Amino acid sequence: MLTDATRREISNAFLAAASRGQPAEGIAWLVRKLAKVGDGLCKVEIELAGSFTRPIGISRGDVIRADFGPLGTISPAFAK
Repeated sequence: MLTDATRREISNAFLAAASRGQPAEGIAWLVRKLAKVGDGLCKVEIELAGSFTRPIGISRGDVIRADFGPLGTISPAFAK
């Protein structure tokens, strides 16, 4: 779950399936796009599906808290 400094929920879509309904959909889309231009993925490449949350606005002085459950939390603070 992603919250702001007031603990207001911003997003809880940290599941890969939240990006397009199925975790592999983002990579499948990439493969199809590359195939259209005669390219593809190499078996030694590592592809990451990208962010699983919608973009959020950050302003000077904001503190955002990301809770990854049993993996822990991070709380970056942005300079004023």
